Amino acid sequence: MALFLGFAYLLYLLDLALSSEAGFERAGSLLAMTLPKLALWSVLALLAYHLLAGIKHLLLDVHVGDGFAAAKRASWLVFAATGAAAVLLGAWLW
Repeated sequence: MALFLGFAYLLYLLDLALSSEAGFERAGSLLAMTLPKLALWSVLALLAYHLLAGIKHLLLDVHVGDGFAAAKRASWLVFAATGAAAVLLGAWLW
């Protein structure tokens, strides 16, 4: 649900930025504030998790890491990689 609403936020920012030069400036000034930037970071972190978990599930489809211990390790790896991606995205945004 959060990813769906976050995607709507991303589309709003994209529409605002592409509407005109003034809209682009408005989107830039909006993202200069902390709360909208934090919302953008949250959505990007959710997208990173979604991407990494999807890759893990694609690997499970071809029977890579489908044992219990391997699946548990892969899940923790997805969480750790998502944390690293969130930190990198935060450094990129701020």
